[in-house]
Amino acid sequence: MFLIRLGKIIWASPYTILGLMIELVGLVGLCTRGRVLRRWPLEFCDGGVGWFLSRLPSDEVMAMTLGHVILMQTEHSDGF
Repeated sequence: MFLIRLGKIIWASPYTILGLMIELVGLVGLCTRGRVLRRWPLEFCDGGVGWFLSRLPSDEVMAMTLGHVILMQTEHSDGF
């Protein structure tokens, strides 16, 4: 039983680490005049989040999602 649980934790750990890093970018965005648009999934936009996404290698990155965290350059980047 312990080995199965440990295996599940190890299997999901890369996505957990990436998700925590993305949330950290979202929190930095809040400190730099960014905003949270929804409670769940978490949507961060503007401020440092927009700056971060504009610096990614691809020129057309408007949003990035990992798990239940969404980073958007602007409020209107969600396509709705």
